[in-house]
Order: sequence, then C-alpha cells, then structure tokens
Amino acid sequence: MIYHATLPQLIFCMLYWLLAYTFYSHNLLLNISKYKYNQPSNTSLFFFWIVITIYATFEFAGGDFFHYMEFYETQHIKGENDGLDPIYLWIIDNLPHNFYIWRFVVWGSASFLWVLIIRTMNQNLKLAATLFFVVVFFLFVGARQSLGFSMLYLGATLILKPINKLGGKLLGVLLFGLSYFFHSTLIVYMLLLLIAFIPFFNKRIIICSIILFPIIYKLMDSSAFLSIINNLPFLQDESADKMTRYVESDYRVYANIFGILRLIIARTPIWLLLIYSMKKIFWDKEETSNTNKVFLRMTYILIYISYLFAGKEVSSFIAPRFWDAALFPFTLFLTNFIAGRRMTPFLKCCFIILFINVMYTYSYSIYKLFG
Repeated sequence: MIYHATLPQLIFCMLYWLLAYTFYSHNLLLNISKYKYNQPSNTSLFFFWIVITIYATFEFAGGDFFHYMEFYETQHIKGENDGLDPIYLWIIDNLPHNFYIWRFVVWGSASFLWVLIIRTMNQNLKLAATLFFVVVFFLFVGARQSLGFSMLYLGATLILKPINKLGGKLLGVLLFGLSYFFHSTLIVYMLLLLIAFIPFFNKRIIICSIILFPIIYKLMDSSAFLSIINNLPFLQDESADKMTRYVESDYRVYANIFGILRLIIARTPIWLLLIYSMKKIFWDKEETSNTNKVFLRMTYILIYISYLFAGKEVSSFIAPRFWDAALFPFTLFLTNFIAGRRMTPFLKCCFIILFINVMYTYSYSIYKLFG
C-alpha cells in the first residue's frame, strides 16, 4: 500500500472544507455585529460535531494521517511503538482493528469536547465554526494532542466559569488533570496555563517581556532547556526522555521562498489580531470575562516562547509547535472577542487572509503531487 494522498483525496478534503466553511460563514463578512453570545441548540452542536469528526476521520490532506496509518497497519502489529502515548496504544488494542475507527474515536472525542467548550462558553456557533475553520482547523484534525488540548481547555473553561457550581468546577479540575495523559508534552501546557491564570499578567508585564526578549533569547539554549526539564520532579522519566530527544533532534528546516511566503500568509493575520486584541483588553481596558483574559494570556505566552526558540540550534519542531499550540486558546478567545463587533475593514482583511492561507495550504498539497 502507498502511504500518501492521491489527487481525488486532496480534492475531497478541499471541497469538504470549502462547503463547511461556506455553510457557517456565508453572511459573516457582511455583518458580524449580530453574531453575539447565545446558547447554541443541541441539534446544531451535534451537526457541527459530525462535520468536524467526518473530516478528521478521513483527513487525507495532513501528512500525519498517512504516518499514523502506516504505523497502525505495519508497525504496531509487530509490537513497535512509534512514540504514541500509552493511552492511544491502549485505544488501538481495545477497538476493532480498523484505522478509521481509531481515528473516529480519538478525533471524535476531541471534537465532542471542543463542542462542549463552545456550549459552556455560550459562543455563537456560526462565528465559532468560522474561526475554527480558518484558525486552528488543520492542527485540530491532524494532531492527536487535539484530544488533550480539548480536555485541557474544557477543564479551564469549567473552572473559570463564574456561575458554575462546585460539581462543575471539580469536573473542570478533573479534566485539567486528565489531559496530562493524552500527550507527553501536555504537562508543559498545563503549567503555562496555570501561569496564564495569574491576574497580575497585565500590560506592564507584557512591555517588560518584550524589552527583555533579546536578553532572554541570548540566554536560552538547548542545554538550559534540558536542565529545566530534567529537574522537574513531577515529570515522568518517559516524558522527560521524549522531550529531551525532541529538543536534541537533528531535524532542521531551512525554508525556501515558498515556505517563507506561506509563513507570512499564515502568521500575519494572527499577529494582527493578537496585537489588536491585546491593545483592546490590556491597554484600553475593554470589559471582558476572566476566561477570555486567561486564553489571551495563554496565547501570548505560547507565541512568546515560540519565538524564543526560533533560529536556535535545537529541533526545528520546537518553535512551530508552540506557535501551533497557541492557536487553540486563541480561537476560543477570538470567538468571544469578535462576537457582536462591527465588521471593520481591518477585521475583514484578517478574515480574508486567513481564508487565503487555508486555500494556499490545499493548493500547495496538490502542487506537491506534481512537483
């Protein structure tokens, strides 16, 4: 069997995404002021879950899809472990032997938890879906840690929800803790999210962090990072070893002009929306919920760390992985932040670039088949 996407599979993914995006966003660019907070119906949430889960189960456009398939069908039956966390191996061993069933269970569970976040935060479903499809979609349907992230942020949402009863908050703490088992690096994101909970994280801290960035960047190196990892007493040896190998990986990426162009298209709207949001929340003192502030802080922390590792002599996976992780809380924050606002030329431009980025990604995947 050939473990790579075919042209029909890539076209299927692109058309599926385009139809789903159009369904939820067809009136969005005209006027988002009517897309305010509301309680989505269970039927609409179930349909959105189905839409995400079907795509994630048959996500041929992502490189990890066929990597997982090859491991599932040729390596795991020999007793080999490709670095998957024990929980995912346990799921493989206890489900009927079918790769697509495994993907349905893992990503279907992640989608279900994400939908619960939307419901818990009373987000407008059309706006939540639209931002999901253009900000975090590829990461969500491609990476298995989506299940851990969904669990982590649902837990945080339940903890931070002001009107939540004690039982809801205890459930949030439980989910927060359980997320640890769904990826070896989740412990890092759990700790960073706890930092984001701290209320004194304000514009002064942000300004100081920006001023100190060149100094911290110079001080950071792989040995310092590994020292921190190896001295965390609550970090299991397996996780520490995996993260150590992750940092010391010989893999490097040197982007060509097309890679740089793709990076600019993908990151420009995120940077613009992040700066705009931080100005409104931390400088202009715009009223917003504590949950929104925590998710915005978490986004900033992850992006900040991402650039601390940019260009370092460590695995080239490190910097983009922190950037990618930032898009999960940022998607949740943006849905609340943009709800009810007037569609300004600035916001419209950001939405258009985000859309172009997704189409560029699909087009590039098709181009590589013939390149």
